[in-house]
Amino acid sequence: ILLHSDFSWKNYNLIKPEFFDKFWNSHLTKENKILFILGQGFDPRMCLGFKSISNNHSGLIDLMVIKYGDEKEANPISKSLQNNLTQLSSLITSKVQQINCPLKTTSKNKTTAESRKITEIFSNISDFAEYSDIIIDISALPITLYFPLCGKILYLLDHADKEKHVPNFHIMVAENQLMDSKIKEIEVEDRANYLYSFASDLGKEADKKPNVWIPLLGENTDIHLGKIQTLVNPIEICPLFPSPSINPRRGDDLILEYIDLFSKFKVETRNFVYGAEQNPFEAYRQIMETIHNYPEVFVSKGGCRIVLSALTSKLLSLSAFLVATEMKTKKELNVGIAHISAKIYDINPIIQNSEIINKSELFSLWISGDCYDQCS
Repeated sequence: ILLHSDFSWKNYNLIKPEFFDKFWNSHLTKENKILFILGQGFDPRMCLGFKSISNNHSGLIDLMVIKYGDEKEANPISKSLQNNLTQLSSLITSKVQQINCPLKTTSKNKTTAESRKITEIFSNISDFAEYSDIIIDISALPITLYFPLCGKILYLLDHADKEKHVPNFHIMVAENQLMDSKIKEIEVEDRANYLYSFASDLGKEADKKPNVWIPLLGENTDIHLGKIQTLVNPIEICPLFPSPSINPRRGDDLILEYIDLFSKFKVETRNFVYGAEQNPFEAYRQIMETIHNYPEVFVSKGGCRIVLSALTSKLLSLSAFLVATEMKTKKELNVGIAHISAKIYDINPIIQNSEIINKSELFSLWISGDCYDQCS
């Protein structure tokens, strides 16, 4: 039996929108120095987190801007990106030191090369010596970058000398389902692959142990799911539906959307998993409980491997990050993350509408630091 006390995040700190400003205003003192990391992307939510933190903090901030992808993209991506850069410039004050971090690469496989390169930004815990808090805003970063980056930072913090100063680590994201629905991936890469640093040797011995696949579902990803299924070749599939959800029918709607695909993949309804749409810590618990019994089920085959994929909101995707990170640390079970990236986006210009942008809600996850040290 897997007990909640076995979880790394058995106690957790999820800062919801209604408490966001109050928490950060009380958490940050003038003496605190922050490292704030964000991605330079086209998503209009790019600056929302930094704007809020800047308003709630009177101390110093090092702002690291991750530059990735092709800056020569056609409209409306270039227009949206330029709007974001203009807004970011307006938020730079005397207390902010901007650090530009371009992920330049000459590799033909740009996505994989950037994923590797982002893990090289930090190499030692001493890189964080002057900071009280590290905050990564993933709102305008792709999963191929924020999973490896967050994983590298958490690794350095977990392996630091606890007798010395270790900063708090937070992940922040602006949620807006309406905006998500207006940004569609209309063409994806030819093949799915395992995320860099989350492959867990899955491609090397896949013929010896069966794969169990847990895809975290979102809308309009049937092509993605098909290509990931080809990569993983799972013996069993346990799709995770966002429930409870803001839209109470969202889980049912997703079942209807993918019913033909589930039939093709021979997905059994008893394998359906449900995870809280706006609480990645709770969804992480559901996934942990789901995967716990599978090694015993396939004991005659020498155990199994677990593959996650997160074709869902960024907030809910973090549950997959928590699971994969914990299982990698414990080395109890091979858990990898399979993904396929978009080549072309269809972006509705309406996402630039200020009324839609203002409906975005800021969440932050306190991943490691003081609050957990006090609970342990």
